[in-house]
This record gives sequence, C-alpha cells and structure tokens, in this order.
Amino acid sequence: MSDEKNRIANRTFGELISDGFRLFAENYTKLILIFAFFYIISIIIGVFILTDLRWYSDILTAKANIAANKYYNNPNSITQEDYNIIIQSFFMNLLIILLEWIIGAIFTVISMCSVSTFVYKKYFKEDADLFDEFKKAFNFNLLKVILLLGLGIPLGFILLVFPGIILFLYFIFLIFTYNSENRDNPISEARTISKGSYLRIIGVFFIALILTGACNMIYLIIISYVWPVNSSDINSWYNPATRNFGFIILYELVNSVILIVFAPLFICLLTPVFASSKARKDLGIITTEKRINIPMQAYYPPASQYGVPLNNGMFCPFCGVKIISPKKFCPRCGKSIIFE
Repeated sequence: MSDEKNRIANRTFGELISDGFRLFAENYTKLILIFAFFYIISIIIGVFILTDLRWYSDILTAKANIAANKYYNNPNSITQEDYNIIIQSFFMNLLIILLEWIIGAIFTVISMCSVSTFVYKKYFKEDADLFDEFKKAFNFNLLKVILLLGLGIPLGFILLVFPGIILFLYFIFLIFTYNSENRDNPISEARTISKGSYLRIIGVFFIALILTGACNMIYLIIISYVWPVNSSDINSWYNPATRNFGFIILYELVNSVILIVFAPLFICLLTPVFASSKARKDLGIITTEKRINIPMQAYYPPASQYGVPLNNGMFCPFCGVKIISPKKFCPRCGKSIIFE
C-alpha cells in the first residue's frame, strides 16, 4: 500500500485527470443511476417550490420593465411605486436564483457523498459494492457536508462570491472525509488535505464545467428546433388558472439531459486529485520553495576604530565592556582588541 501511495502522490495533474476519465468510463453505468435519481428529485422539488415564485416574478418583471421604460423616456415621470416595483423585482429574481441553486447544490452534494467512497475504492482497485457504500454514506456527518457545501457555497457566492470560492477550495474534500475511517474531525481533515491542491481543484472544476457546458450548449440548440417552446406556452404552464406541473417538469428534464448525463464527471475527476493529496499528506510530503541561505558577512571596522581609549582604560568595541588595564583579549567576549 505504501508503494501505491508513493505512486499516486507523485502523479502529475495530467495523469490524475486521465485516471478520472477512466473512472468515469468504467463506473458510469452504476454512477449515473444515483446521479440521475437525485437530479430528477431536485427538479421535481424545485418545480413545486419555485413555480408560484416564478409566476409572481414574471409579473413583477413585466411591471419593472414598464417602469424602466418610463424612466428612460422621462426620468421625472417615475414614481416611488415604480422604484418599489423595480427593487421588488430584483430581489425576487435574486431569491429564486438562490433557492434554485441551494436545491440543486444540496442534492448534488448528497449524490456525490453517496458514491464518493465507492469511487475512491474503485480508484485503488479495491472490492466495493455500490449499494453497501450507498447505505453507509447516510450518517450524521452528512448533515455537516450539506450545511457547509450544499448551503454555504451558494450563499457565499450569492452574497460576496469570495466566501463561496474559499468554502469550495478548502472543504470540497469533505465529501470524502466525512465518511472516512477517521470521523472525529472530518472538516479539519478535509482542510488539511486540500492544502497545496487548490490549483488542481480549480482545474478539475473548470474541466468538468467547460466540457459539460459545451455539450449542453450544442444540445440546447438542437432541442430548440426539435421541441420549440415559446414564452406563451411557458406562461400558460405557470399561470395558476392553466397550470400544468407535468409539462413544467418535462420541460426542465428535457433541458437538463446533458447535465444529468455528465453529472458523475466531477466526482470522478476529483477522486484521483483527492487520493493524491491524501497520499502526500499521509507520507508527509510538503511542497516548499527552495531557499538559498547566504551567510551574513561580519562587519569589521577599520583598525583605527578598534577600542575607545580613555584616560583610565578603554571600552571593548564589540561588547562595550569597560577594560581598566590593557589586555590582549576582551575579558567578556574574548575577542582580540590589539591595535595594529
């Protein structure tokens, strides 16, 4: 096992990404079942929670657009009520984005946590049963992961951006450590393992994001021709008088096909990076900058400055002690005080 840890600890980022794609290909048929299940559940819950808010937001947005046009045509014609509508519309849209992000993040975290140990063991070519690891994944520590990553990251990004980035970089490995053998302090363990791996974590995130985003963009262009849905159709689905939850859910599912297909990619790419970082931590490998120590050159003043003669003795120029009678060496520091 020590040899295996050494091998993984010394693998380059490119090799780890290659390992991640191999994990994605080899375990895809099992992982996609878990991710698709949780993704569909998140869509259904999101539809039932956000449908009324979205309908109300559409009404506010239409009124806010009218108020904005009034302001552009004649800034003096806008009233306090118009200002209130614009502000309400802004915060309503922000609330919907936040809730939508939180719902998606929570179920994404749950799905990644439920397979993290399975993928980690598969990376080390150990025997692992997906169903057994799935059952073990649901414990009290999972709540910590949900609160920190599922709730904390969306709030951090929405409010100030940087807190969300810091939480992601520092604690993304919590999806592995929360269910590890050492569960005493999984948050601190995740933070320790992530040190020195921030660029790799960012790299994994962008690789998964760019690949999924590019494929999703192409898919959405194609699906817009296959199933053209205009705004009047969507409004009729959201309108309380003609509401159709079935079509709303179907529309969300059709537009999320590529996101579901590539959902296991991030955890598969992240697992080798976590394994390498953990191996480096276990082996005590710390990356530091190489420093060149240049010894300080001692300063020797001119001979004429050696000693400070007095009427009754002298002072040592090195330590400052007063020497009453002339001596070859200072009685305190032992340095030569002979004048030449």
